[in-house]
Amino acid sequence: MTILSVSKSDEGLYKCRISDVGESAESRLEVRGVFQTLNSSDTEKEVSDEAGPDDPAAPVISFSTIILHMLVGTPYLLSTIILGLIYRDSRRAHQLVAEDRRNHVIMEVE
Repeated sequence: MTILSVSKSDEGLYKCRISDVGESAESRLEVRGVFQTLNSSDTEKEVSDEAGPDDPAAPVISFSTIILHMLVGTPYLLSTIILGLIYRDSRRAHQLVAEDRRNHVIMEVE
């Protein structure tokens, strides 16, 4: 059973009843946390400073996930840096050759 928009009024004893099988023992449902009312409706939302393990708003990133992302991302980062350095050096080489050609006078004698 899922209770959407849980509130303090949902607290109480619950049991499961299955036809042709029987009933379970009663269990007490207790609602904990600080609640605030949203808009003018009776819908309530829990406000908590701590994110629990079942809280969908709390992303859980394991150490292995971080290592995997680093292993996948590192080659891309290194290749980008290397290609940038190669491009920079080739531009310098082309500029030096262009300057060298401007400084030389070529004479042909016939």
